[in-house]
Amino acid sequence: MAKKRRIKETDEKKTEQVNISITDESQIITVEELETIKKYEPLQLSFKFHLILFISLFALFSLIFWGYLKIVETYAQEKINEGLIYLQIAEKLNKEDTGALEIYQESEDYQLLNKLHQNINRDISYLLEISKVREVSDEMKVKLEETLVLLPEIHKVLNKRAAEKFQDIKINVCLKKFEQTSQKLSKEIAELFKINENIKKSDDKKKYANTLRKRLNDISSTYFELENYSLRFRSLWNRAAGFDAALELFQRAINLDNKSIQSYYYLGKIYDIMEEPELAGERYVMVIKLKPKSKLAQEVFEKFKKSVEADPENLQHRYNLGMAYYWYKQKDKAKAEFNFIVGKDPNLKSYLAFMADKRIKEMDNPTPEVIYDPRI
Repeated sequence: MAKKRRIKETDEKKTEQVNISITDESQIITVEELETIKKYEPLQLSFKFHLILFISLFALFSLIFWGYLKIVETYAQEKINEGLIYLQIAEKLNKEDTGALEIYQESEDYQLLNKLHQNINRDISYLLEISKVREVSDEMKVKLEETLVLLPEIHKVLNKRAAEKFQDIKINVCLKKFEQTSQKLSKEIAELFKINENIKKSDDKKKYANTLRKRLNDISSTYFELENYSLRFRSLWNRAAGFDAALELFQRAINLDNKSIQSYYYLGKIYDIMEEPELAGERYVMVIKLKPKSKLAQEVFEKFKKSVEADPENLQHRYNLGMAYYWYKQKDKAKAEFNFIVGKDPNLKSYLAFMADKRIKEMDNPTPEVIYDPRI
């Protein structure tokens, strides 16, 4: 039931009784405070204020997004630069007598690199076992230390090979990263051994479970990174490993920045060297699709034209040139190339004839049937 609450006037000449539902009779409110409450109006912000606020927020988010793009581009460019190093190594070995490859692979240095790769795979399996038993056995400790002892020997071998064979290539950038990763692994394993000593001294293994799990995750990531380098450095002896390393790094750059025309261009170049014209054409065309006015796009376009001029009957070259015309909005010329391909195979039995026919229909039909093609 509502109780009476007294409101004091500052004038003290009048008093007013107001029925208010309260839970505390000791609360008293003055007439001035009551009038203030009655006159309260929500804050009205002007249109100008809202506009300034909107512009400020838009500028802030644009700056954050721009910063994110720059970071992504920086990481992608780092992968491209590293990929170019391995591509240069592979190209240099590719010019040599292929018979020399077997001699290199039989060398002690190359076998030492193979041993590192084997140790890494073995140690990763040990890490999984440690995570289950929550303790590093003496046998595992010896094996992990064996890998750490091997790393400095690998550094010497790689530096020796680089100095003898690849003085004109900036491979030191990659060697430095490999050395940093090795040092990181050494520190992480040393910390793992410290945690293991605490576990042995403690009656409660669960106490260190989270710390041990986190350290094992860190070490696993470092091992996988080291494994990548052990595979890439095979390129110092094996040209195929060089091409594989370059392909991997350029693809990683695309995963970071799918508009990186440099990555697509160099992927096309590698497939060209490997005599895979279809795969090369797909990557080259992406350069024109993404940035048709760029210098690289013009270079690709000229390459396609020269290829057709040198071998007019090559349907793959015709298809590539047709796709280039397509992205340059020169549809009549694109159709001419596609029609040439279809004319050679009117029954569309070959993949290129089938795709060329679909490209013609897509240019004529505003709602084309969707056909998968990486170049579209």
